[in-house]
Amino acid sequence: METIFAITDYNGHFGSKWLSAPYRSGYDKTKLSSNFKSFGFKIEFIRPSEIQFSKAQWKGVRVLLTSSEERGLMYKSYLEDIAFGLTECGAVLLPALGYLQAHENKIKSLILQNLAIDEPIKVLKYQTFGTYEELEHLLTTQKLEFPCIVKKPDGSKGKGVYLAKNKAELKKITKKISRNFNLFAWLKENVRIYKHKGYKKTSIYSNKFLIQEFVPDLSCDWKVLIYGESIYILKRKVKSNDFRASGSGYGYQSGATSDFPMEFIEPLYQFFLNLKVPNLSIDFGHDGTNGFIFEFQALYYGTSTQYKSKELFKRANGEWNIEANESDQESIFTSSIVEFIERNK
Repeated sequence: METIFAITDYNGHFGSKWLSAPYRSGYDKTKLSSNFKSFGFKIEFIRPSEIQFSKAQWKGVRVLLTSSEERGLMYKSYLEDIAFGLTECGAVLLPALGYLQAHENKIKSLILQNLAIDEPIKVLKYQTFGTYEELEHLLTTQKLEFPCIVKKPDGSKGKGVYLAKNKAELKKITKKISRNFNLFAWLKENVRIYKHKGYKKTSIYSNKFLIQEFVPDLSCDWKVLIYGESIYILKRKVKSNDFRASGSGYGYQSGATSDFPMEFIEPLYQFFLNLKVPNLSIDFGHDGTNGFIFEFQALYYGTSTQYKSKELFKRANGEWNIEANESDQESIFTSSIVEFIERNK
């Protein structure tokens, strides 16, 4: 029986689960153990601090990753270090290290996303910045289209996402979200200007951000969760005084009532296959003609869409059929891992 390792956090929690008990404790590990055993696998949960890096121990071993959204993302950074070490040892990470790094990092996520998109899904234009000064330089050399979306690299449920209607609003928003002023560092920089002729101060606006093309007049978007050949869809309406559907909690419709443009379900599945991940969360939009992927995550995303859906879309012989949703969150997660392993033998 093959052993699959699953990295927990410092509390022994693994993954993200809607309505977990206790609160925010992740998947039920007893259920996961039972589910994997039914497929002929043993799952062993291991805390990151217990891992010793050895190629002899880890080469070819499958390891399930978790992540963290704790303030400052410092613990997530530590989990990335552990995943990096395992990658160097030859472990098979599910998903790969880049997707852990892309969690709570919309810039890295957007790069991975747009490299994997195929027609007919349209790629939204975007630009990334490491400092406010880089934006200022761009504004002197290029003409941007307004309105545009401005995003901080981290955040969910619409947090850290802004609409800039003109250049003045863009400057105001990006200056605010990129600011990282430190009085002591600022004083040292001013001393350096005095001591060293021609010296240029380091930026006090160096929190990275991105600008993305705005799709106007959308009345909704869809949260799409893909677990192997099973897809769960939730329609989310946009409130009249907002431009974001994510986190609105408004007009939710799932499964057969989601009004999803079905001509895009297979392209989204192919996008999922291109990424080579076991499961996926997508924010999808449609303007009546074109389909767009706004964001994706490959681990540690919200699973309420799966929990709330009465139906799912199941792929069989290249066709998508609607079925009753009879899986709990641990079951569908397990089956997605097993399907991935079978698909990539």
